[in-house]
Formats: sequence, structure tokens, C-alpha cells
Amino acid sequence: MMSDPMLEHYGAIVIDQAHERTVSTDILLGLLQDILVHRPDLRVVILTVSSMTDRLLAHYGSSNVPVVSLEALCPAEVVYSNCSSKDYFYSALRLVLEIHRTKEEGDVALFLASEIVCARAILQREGTRLGADLGELVPVVLCPGQGRAPSLLGEGMGSRGTVTARGRRVFLSTCQGEDMFWAVDSVNFVIDAGVEKRHVYNPRIRANSEVLRSISRCQADIRKQLTGPTGKCFCLYPEESVLPIETSPQILETNLTSTILFLKRMEIAGLGHCDFITRPDPEGLMQSLEELDYLAALDDDGNLSEIGIIISELPLDAQMAKALLVSCEFDCVNEVVTIAAMLSGMYVEKWCQDYHLSHCALQTAASIRSQLTDTLKRIELPISETSFGTKTNTLNIKRALLAGFFMQIARDVDGSGNYFMLTHRHMAQVHPASSYGAKGHQLGLPEWVLFHEYTLSENNCHSPLTFSSNDPRGHSPLTFSSNAF
Repeated sequence: MMSDPMLEHYGAIVIDQAHERTVSTDILLGLLQDILVHRPDLRVVILTVSSMTDRLLAHYGSSNVPVVSLEALCPAEVVYSNCSSKDYFYSALRLVLEIHRTKEEGDVALFLASEIVCARAILQREGTRLGADLGELVPVVLCPGQGRAPSLLGEGMGSRGTVTARGRRVFLSTCQGEDMFWAVDSVNFVIDAGVEKRHVYNPRIRANSEVLRSISRCQADIRKQLTGPTGKCFCLYPEESVLPIETSPQILETNLTSTILFLKRMEIAGLGHCDFITRPDPEGLMQSLEELDYLAALDDDGNLSEIGIIISELPLDAQMAKALLVSCEFDCVNEVVTIAAMLSGMYVEKWCQDYHLSHCALQTAASIRSQLTDTLKRIELPISETSFGTKTNTLNIKRALLAGFFMQIARDVDGSGNYFMLTHRHMAQVHPASSYGAKGHQLGLPEWVLFHEYTLSENNCHSPLTFSSNDPRGHSPLTFSSNAF
């Protein structure tokens, strides 16, 4: 929309899954209100659940907007649990095994809050103990953002209620994965744990935390419609459970820095007067503006500076974009581009399971790296030759990263891995899944750490990005970032 803010090259816009309330969807719905004033000929089609209809009609202020409702003709049988179990994870797995023992035909869709890898391993192990006459349990992970649908979706796809030659498939998914099942016509059983884990951002301490909570009523209703009239939906919560009507908007629970940067580039200066369906938290807005100011992305009038304009061109978060921009000065562009691509790609647990790697994840990183390189060439930023491995190059990479992440520096205060974060003023430890976290007792923990993100948990962990320790030349993070402190 930066090159075509009025969408003049389009005659119709279709917005699907508006009820998921992602930041991008909410921003687009807000911008379309102003666009429709200037372009009454533009046609907008919004696909969502019925509970959101009144909110959208009120937002656009139109009483003559046509509303088309589609109801399920033959709803599936719904079976509720008598009590709400905290051990929903194992309750769901036991139910999968019970369904498999009945020999009833059909695949199973299992909605969990998380722990997909653990669930897959348990199903594979337990499925071998049921006897050869029952057939094999085949776990298939279907999660949003996994890059592509598994090949099992297209191989041996049976009609509804038919178990394929591969055995009974168990599709494992999480929140916002419901729309991935419309292409699967063989699911006859749905198991809904009724909970989800969401990352909620706290602007006061600049940290994410994982929150386990109930799914919304609209999510529950969608899951009940994923089977045919002969199917069953097992809800692992009582029928009288009070679920929130709608999904909580992500714009209230995420870091808004990238969103504010986009709106600034669109020359929407009065952020408090934007036509958001749900207005962002003022504290979150102020924290994002403060962060952009620290990164020198704003001028004295609060508009984008030259640095801010360049940062807005890069498809990265503002801190990493600033690091990439400064890498041009330190002749380490190729190295920082690679770091940015790997951090922007799919998160791979424990470094692709101890270096066995994920071909899909590395392909994603390579694609992102190519896109970033093309963007740098388009805006005519210098790209130096790679000199990776030299001491000067290593030092320059740290300097570039510190230019973007100088607000995310911590120091080991007692030599045992308890890091004090300079700007957050909190104590944290290195994430156990990182290379230093897993092998800190062998490698030795550094005195200083620059971290990529900070997550509230039992031990308050941060994900390390680079390390530095004081040496005789005084090359500490504070030396490189003296202007910031």
C-alpha cells in the first residue's frame, strides 16, 4: 500500500478470516474506511463469523451493506466433558487412542495449545502398542506459518470417513489453524482442548509472555463444523463454560513498533485518530514511538527521518533493520543479512534438532536473504565483499548489531549466568534451547550478552544474538553504544 495507498489498481478487495483479528487485518480494515470515502466504486468483501457482523457494520457506519449468512446444514454431534481438566494434553491423547481402538472410520483433528512435537512422539510410540490389527496412527502437523502443507494431505487422500492405506491420520493443530482443514475431507473426529497459548507483549518491561487461556466462542464454533454430519466433535470442557465471544485482537497484545513505522510511512501522523476497529493501548503506542526515536527513525517533528524512511523499506523489525543499515558502514552487510534472514525465518527448536536441520526452514531463510539483498540494491545501499572470519569482521558485526539492539544488552552480575538487563532493569537467564544455554557449563558464559528477545517465564529467559566480554582494549557493548547510555 506504500506505492498505491488508495488501491487504485484494484476494483475489489476480499478479506478472509477477519475474525482472527491479526494486526495486519485490523490495520487494513481501518485504512479501508478512509479509502472507501475517496473511492466509493471500490468493492470490499469481508469473510468472518456472524458474531463480528455488528461490529463491522458499526465501524463502516452503513446500514445498507448487504450481509450474507451461511449456516452449517447438518451440524456434527458435539460431546462435552463433564469437568474442565487441567491435564487437557494427556486427556486429548487418551481420547485419540480410544477412538482408534473403536475401529470407527475417519481421521482425527486434534487442537492443542502447543507441544505439537511432544504429541507427535507420544502418538508414534503409543500407537505401536495397540496391535497390528488396528492399523497405524500417522501424526500430521498442521500449524499456521509452517510454510507448506505436509505431503500427506495430497497422498492417499480418502473420502470422508475412510481410513487410508497409510493408517488413521491424526492432524495436530493449534489456534488459527482451523482454516487449514477445509481441504481435508477425511476428518470424522475433532478433539478440541479449548485452550490456546498466546504471546502477549508487555510494553512496560518490553517483554513477551506466554499466556494459557480459553479459546473464543467463534473458534469453538468453527471447529465443530470441520466434520460431516456423521462426525463427532469432542470438547474437553463443560458445555456451560464461559468462553469469550471473539478472539482478542492482536493489536492489544503485540509490539506495535513495526506497525507504527508502517503508518508513519503512509503519512498517517495522528495515530490516536486512526479508524482502528479496536484502538491500541496508549502505553504501547508511546513505547513504540520511543523506540523509533531511540533508533533515530523520527525527526524533531515526529515524522520519519531519512533513516526511518530507509528502515521502513526493509521487511524487518525496526531494530534489525537499523542493524542492517549500519552494517553498510562497517562492511559486513552479507553477514548481517544472513543473521537477519535466519532470525526472520521459521523458529527451529534446538537448532534443527542438533544440526539435522530442516530443509523447509533453511529454504525460507534463503528466500528472505535474497529478498533483503534485492531491497538493499533497490535503495542503492553499498554491499561489501564478504570477509567473514577475521577479527575485524567479527568486531564490525557486533557493532552493527549493537546499533539496532543497544536497548537489549545484559551483563552477568555474579558469574553464574544471572544477567541484569540495562534498560529493562530485570534479571534473566540465557534461554536453555540456545547454544550457550545448553552448553554453558562447557563453553563458559560471557560477561556481556546482546539478546534478540526477552520472554517472561519461570526463569525469565532471553534469546541470545551475540556475545561480548571485556578485553584489554575495552571492547564492551557500552564502548560501542556510549551515545545511547
